Amino acid sequence: MTQFKRSSRLAFVFALVMALMVGAGTNLSAFAAETSSALKVVESEALQNAVLSEASEGRILFSDESGKYGYMDYDGNIVIPASFDYGYGFQSGVAEVTTEKGQAYIDMDGNILFYAKDILDQYDLDTYYPEISAFYDGLARVSTYDSVAYINTKGEFVIPAGKFYNGYDFTDGVAEVYNTDYQSFYIDKEGNELFTPDPNFSYYGFSEGLCLVYNYDNGQYGYVDRNGEIVIPTTLDDAQGFHNGYAVYQELGKYGVISKEGEFVLHPIFESIFQTEEGYFPGFDGVFTHFLDQDLKPMRKASGDVSYSSYASVFVKTEYDGYVFEDMAGNELGMFETYYHLGDSVFEVGDGKIVIASGIKAMADENSPEKINVNYNYSFIDNTGEVVL
Repeated sequence: MTQFKRSSRLAFVFALVMALMVGAGTNLSAFAAETSSALKVVESEALQNAVLSEASEGRILFSDESGKYGYMDYDGNIVIPASFDYGYGFQSGVAEVTTEKGQAYIDMDGNILFYAKDILDQYDLDTYYPEISAFYDGLARVSTYDSVAYINTKGEFVIPAGKFYNGYDFTDGVAEVYNTDYQSFYIDKEGNELFTPDPNFSYYGFSEGLCLVYNYDNGQYGYVDRNGEIVIPTTLDDAQGFHNGYAVYQELGKYGVISKEGEFVLHPIFESIFQTEEGYFPGFDGVFTHFLDQDLKPMRKASGDVSYSSYASVFVKTEYDGYVFEDMAGNELGMFETYYHLGDSVFEVGDGKIVIASGIKAMADENSPEKINVNYNYSFIDNTGEVVL
């Protein structure tokens, strides 16, 4: 027993690695039938002299040496000069900025659409001033202590104040609001009532026409449509919203994928899994991270949980001398000494350069031996390589 303890640590690690590779039945190579596009590396003088903050909707928020804020396009060209005291990323084609006249909202070319004060003055309140939220789904919520309204990207009221007591932001064309009796219901973007929530359910926002709900009666999750009708029964231990026709769900501590039709297209075998913005699925089975294409077919796997390094359509692998960008099938796209994700598949990589990594395609090879196999064999060996347990 003493000899086994002395030799078991390193030997067990070696045996575990070897057993996993044998048990999985495949190597760690990538098997991509198709890859298209490549990283777009952008370099400009403007990028050299700017501090980049975030990227969204084709615009990069930056600040210059004076501390003022402006916006570049994804080609590194300044399209809105740095003239604002502060700025935020674009949402629904609108960005909030701070000017000498106060908070304002601009379009993609920097034209001022309206000032926050213009909206606040329409409330005609002496003491209580409304709060304007960010734009979601083309509308911004304007709320006071006892009223909520919604404006469009031109600063026009599409759902006037006084109609609802309180409310939330729109998602997928739907928002939850409350009347003066604090009864809640869901409305469309014209303010029309869609349905009254079931008091036995909690609602978690719409995506692709369906809303995730939690049933208090049985402690399970399911989905309702825009009429409040159950379309996927509340029989799931946990679940997420739909994206590209799929949603992640949980059963007995493991995660799988369900379709909008309620079909269990990937049974729960993963410790964790998520869907990227462009529809790829990195899933960790407790030992390997499997990379699935947009049709949920396995392309490759990597040791350990490396899903956190996955973005919309690329995976960033850490090497001793830098960071390697790969498509989801494992094909190398480029290497950089440093990187920072600005959002919207835009990465700052140093030396006045950015990388655009959107739209990079990868899919599984039909003839690939890559399979999802989580039935691993474990063995203990001694320091001579002999299996002892």
